[in-house]
Amino acid sequence: MAVISAGCDPDEYPSYLELLGRMIKAGLAHKNVPVLKKYLWLHGRYVRAVEEVQQFSKQRDYDAEQQRLHIIGLPLYEAQADAARKKIETGIP
Repeated sequence: MAVISAGCDPDEYPSYLELLGRMIKAGLAHKNVPVLKKYLWLHGRYVRAVEEVQQFSKQRDYDAEQQRLHIIGLPLYEAQADAARKKIETGIP
């Protein structure tokens, strides 16, 4: 997993992504267009990270499988991202 090669603790990665997702959800509700653009950028990377794990097959190791299940169960916040894109397009806060 890329987490290990990046020097991160793989045991904390699911919690990290969950926290990041909640932060992104809040950011996508912002009223400032540059802030919305930044959170949409971050949202794209978050979605890719979750989707990458969705491609993993079932893990033999119990802990690894629990981490995989945690990550694939995370919300993608697509409705919030769509609303943020609409705010940017229309210029309505």
